Amino acid sequence: MLNSNNFNWSYVVSGITLIVAIISPVIVTMLNNYHNSKIRKLELYYQKQLSYYQKQESVFSSFLESASKQVVADYQSEKVEYMRYYNQLFLYTPEEYWEQFKKLNESVVNRNKGESEKLLFSTAVSLGKILQESALMLPKL
Repeated sequence: MLNSNNFNWSYVVSGITLIVAIISPVIVTMLNNYHNSKIRKLELYYQKQLSYYQKQESVFSSFLESASKQVVADYQSEKVEYMRYYNQLFLYTPEEYWEQFKKLNESVVNRNKGESEKLLFSTAVSLGKILQESALMLPKL
């Protein structure tokens, strides 16, 4: 009778230790994989946003440069470049600015130098504002 009440706890402790030794690395691996996938998604999102910002900055800069050349002097050889950047401008700007860009384009095409200079300045300010807003949207690392 004495032996039936006497339970050997060393087997229980050994069993629990064995289970923990097997399950613990599995749980750690699963948590690391989950964390790494989250980090990778954030990195990809950041790279996408940064790439968009850089392209936006490049298009804006190229547009302002080619538009300035067209306002100052009618460079026929660079008119195609101006139109390319003018059309790309719409891909990287909110719709609220499109009318302003259309007015500038009409003024440039019609060779109205005085109005073109004013509109080019206001367009440069608008593009700068758009770039500042885009920079704020970049994720902070």
